[in-house]
Amino acid sequence: MQVIDERAVDQRVDRFRNLAFVEVCSGTIHYWSVRSTGDHQRDIHLGRKYATDALRFVKEQNAPYIMPFIVRAMPKVHTGIETGFILGLTEQALS
Repeated sequence: MQVIDERAVDQRVDRFRNLAFVEVCSGTIHYWSVRSTGDHQRDIHLGRKYATDALRFVKEQNAPYIMPFIVRAMPKVHTGIETGFILGLTEQALS
């Protein structure tokens, strides 16, 4: 039987609260909780910002494991936000 340290779980969940694209509800983490603005260009910009925030989080928290959770939580049909996120990751990888 695995014993779960509730304090460790609470700390993990609390770390994600500062990411605008993550929603925490009743201890459940929704790694990609976004809504389109209705303006494609604005959504692209927002997605790029989220990519910057995600990479900063990964570096500061030493948490590379979050990236697959984020991508897996994205819808199959992407809005500009998802496109901007992937674009932002790619641009930063190339810089």
